[in-house]
Amino acid sequence: TLEEAVAAAANQPAKTLYLCVPVELTAGNISLLNESDVTFARCEQDHDDSLFKVNGAVTLDGAHIDGKGVASGSALIYVGSGGRLILTGDTMIENGHNTESGGAVHVEYGTLTMQGGTIRNTTADASGGGIYANYAEIAVMGGHVSGNRANGGNGGGGAYILDSASTFGAPLGTPSDRTTFNSNTTTQLGGGVMLRHGTHHINKATFTGNKSYRTGYYYDG
Repeated sequence: TLEEAVAAAANQPAKTLYLCVPVELTAGNISLLNESDVTFARCEQDHDDSLFKVNGAVTLDGAHIDGKGVASGSALIYVGSGGRLILTGDTMIENGHNTESGGAVHVEYGTLTMQGGTIRNTTADASGGGIYANYAEIAVMGGHVSGNRANGGNGGGGAYILDSASTFGAPLGTPSDRTTFNSNTTTQLGGGVMLRHGTHHINKATFTGNKSYRTGYYYDG
């Protein structure tokens, strides 16, 4: 079981559990990621699916997910219809490499709320180096998205958001550096974020050092 595998990994010096099959994340098992002090990593075999698929409402708070740079045809985390993912605390999602879109998180007909944590050093060979969303609800109210890269597609080094509703920025009365997009890059449009169609609001967020073909962040339509 996942619980047994986590317990075994926790007793090893590296405290790393390599996942070779996707795990369904639910409210019932999320504590295994948040409280175990174990790094959940992508294995080099059987890696063409997401590490985690969100079912219902789950909160990652203190989890560490590491793609290890292994190329895959899927994001590290997939949030589909009915899925609601919250990232907070010192959650770390890093080193994903999706040969398609969404290096770290792919949200499709689901919801992503980022209140804290970090998404860093992930790559998509198409769009959305860090986050890829379509027909979704995205709220980035805290946390850091840094060092991600989109190598093709329509860009969006930090995030590519299509036909969705999104909000970027900390609530009123909080410092703007609570939400940062830093040093993300793309060969196409939108080094920080590419917003395409839908409804989008940027309130108190900081975009620094992002690089793209045309501009740091970009909105189309």
